[in-house]
Amino acid sequence: MDARIAPLPRARTWSSPKIELRPGAEGLGVFAVEAISAGEVLMAIAEVFVEQRAQHTIQIDEHRHQAGTGEIDDYLNHSCDPNCALVFDRLELVALRPLVAGEELSFNYLSSEWDMAAPFRCGCGAAGCMRSISGFRWLAPAEQDALAPLASPYLRQRLAAERTKA
Repeated sequence: MDARIAPLPRARTWSSPKIELRPGAEGLGVFAVEAISAGEVLMAIAEVFVEQRAQHTIQIDEHRHQAGTGEIDDYLNHSCDPNCALVFDRLELVALRPLVAGEELSFNYLSSEWDMAAPFRCGCGAAGCMRSISGFRWLAPAEQDALAPLASPYLRQRLAAERTKA
């Protein structure tokens, strides 16, 4: 881990000098400005929590959501085939594979939201695009299982509980 990352809790988001905020196909996005290695920490998101979900929050547990910070982390776009993932216990964004300069960073919003506050139609173009991004709970069981390795601990626990009830 990079020594420049502030210890938890963080009042501000730290971002790697290898990424920047700039215009992209879907408005503002976060882009690599140089090569990035798989597993590299690209952001350490500020700990700003709210109780209610909203369009730009990230669900941590049932009543705890990471709020928008007004910083670079607010501009991460969705992809059904993401190149980054959130490490939820540290609120860090890591590269899932090597990235090249100019590539937009993305994560799968379904990996963090049981039920989206603002569902949307996806046009990411990935071969396995889900098309409708409504929340993890709305995925077919096989889709949930495929996404589970990237899903938050809360979503995995909730899925197990839901399946136990069934």
